[in-house]
Amino acid sequence: MSNNIKTITFKTDRNSGESLELRWIDIERTDDLSKLDLAAILGTTLHERHLKDFKNSHHPPYYESTDEYEILIFRAVDLRFEVIAPRTRSTVFLLCKNTVVTIHDEGDNSHSRLYQKWLADT
Repeated sequence: MSNNIKTITFKTDRNSGESLELRWIDIERTDDLSKLDLAAILGTTLHERHLKDFKNSHHPPYYESTDEYEILIFRAVDLRFEVIAPRTRSTVFLLCKNTVVTIHDEGDNSHSRLYQKWLADT
């Protein structure tokens, strides 16, 4: 995997003796996204249309569920720009089995505090 991909694996015991494993893969949306084999990472086939959606930083809000995974694309205010002329950015959430994949614009640091907190907790 390229160096712009962060992966965290959580293992939690909820006092039941069972372990829940959750993997978060955080990816910056770059030209290299086309070279990334998400299907192999997730162990499932992704629809070609969805792969195009992941690359589109101007994608409108969207939700779709397939038999194998779910996609949520949302738009949020981009704090890198002035409030006087607000802009929005899209973030993709791909949910598949025990894995959450986030795909966002390069330089979008909105996930970094959450990533650092979760990394400290693992």
